[in-house]
Amino acid sequence: MRESQTYWHVAHPSYRGGDLLCRDYLVRRGIAPEWAWPDAPEGYDGNVVCLFPDTPSGREEADWLWYERPAYVLLRIGIPADVHDQVVTAVEEGYPAIEHQIPAEWVTEVRRGYAAGVLQ
Repeated sequence: MRESQTYWHVAHPSYRGGDLLCRDYLVRRGIAPEWAWPDAPEGYDGNVVCLFPDTPSGREEADWLWYERPAYVLLRIGIPADVHDQVVTAVEEGYPAIEHQIPAEWVTEVRRGYAAGVLQ
């Protein structure tokens, strides 16, 4: 039995550790970065932290996003198996997501700034 399930998140460079908060929480604290998604209305899916699965296609999509935003931070998210099915949901586009915030102990900073090959 697996102990945790791995996901990836490409975070704004303002992330400096601790719990990974959804945009709505960042807005409430007055620390939300600029809106980065021109194809979606501001605040869309603001109550979740979206993730990429640790699959070949998930890593490819995460790499593409990170490449497009080279100053961002690559994070590995390890969700414990005993709570995985209770906390992971999906957004309309099908990406896995966690509502509101991800505890700091599930988050590992992999690298600040884009580097080719890290997600292969």
